[in-house]
Amino acid sequence: DSQKARRRKHTFVLSIALVDEGNGGIFFIKKWREDKTYALAEKLYKEAYLLIELANELKEYNIETDKIELHLDLSEDGRSGKFIKGVVGMCTAYGFDAKVKNEAWASSGLADRYSKH
Repeated sequence: DSQKARRRKHTFVLSIALVDEGNGGIFFIKKWREDKTYALAEKLYKEAYLLIELANELKEYNIETDKIELHLDLSEDGRSGKFIKGVVGMCTAYGFDAKVKNEAWASSGLADRYSKH
């Protein structure tokens, strides 16, 4: 997820959630700021590409790709709706399952919360 901050700064947040169904889980957050203004499409594709890079790094540690889901900050109801097909297509082209809101709980819950602080 990302949020526009003051003075052209943009805050990005990546989150990894490790879930043990029925037993809870743990999450990790990486947050940073960039001094750049992004157009909506550029921002959404950058967020997806950052997730793809992270997922590929996880694969290097022998995490099975069929257990990795990329949760994208995209919604049918919002301005990002027209980019869903392209961004999800990019993720699936790299071999990952991509989820959008309302199924993208890691994006809308974890990353969104930390990008606003």
